[in-house]
Amino acid sequence: MSKKKKIKHVRTIGDLEREARERDKRLKKEDEKATINIHLDPHRSRLEQIQELDKNECVSCRKKKSIKKFYALYRPDGRLKKIWPSCRKCMSSVRREQRHDVSAEHLMECFVHYSKQNPKKLACSLCGHKGTNSLTLVDYQYKTKESILTSSRYQWLHEHDFPKMNLKLMCYNCAFKRINKNTKR
Repeated sequence: MSKKKKIKHVRTIGDLEREARERDKRLKKEDEKATINIHLDPHRSRLEQIQELDKNECVSCRKKKSIKKFYALYRPDGRLKKIWPSCRKCMSSVRREQRHDVSAEHLMECFVHYSKQNPKKLACSLCGHKGTNSLTLVDYQYKTKESILTSSRYQWLHEHDFPKMNLKLMCYNCAFKRINKNTKR
């Protein structure tokens, strides 16, 4: 008896492509089984259907998640009133990115422009405090807590090339003293 040598099959590019297509089909079927397809009936309320399914699709990450993972408002009777399109995780990352949009450079540019001081010598206009982390611009048009500028207002000032406004550079202590002095209790 003669032994036959087994010839190893050499994989060609066509074989590799076929294997890749089969693998992609298999993975797609597994994904379809693992996720719940949210097909909503156009003749019924979208919010009612989402509440029945207890699932919603995040517009940012495209994952189908429980409605508990979304910010939502409910009516007094327990029905869903509003649900945000992005899940909490995506919303927090978006907020984090927005917060970083107002960079330290934008803040310093605003401080320098409205205080008319040297960037290295920035200080509170009332008490002379020099810690840049505790400085803020105060709008003298208002005498309430709205007078202290928020990050969105700094961004707006920077985007609109520092329009002429009655702003003063103050430390937070002086700003709150001014607010408390002008508000009646």
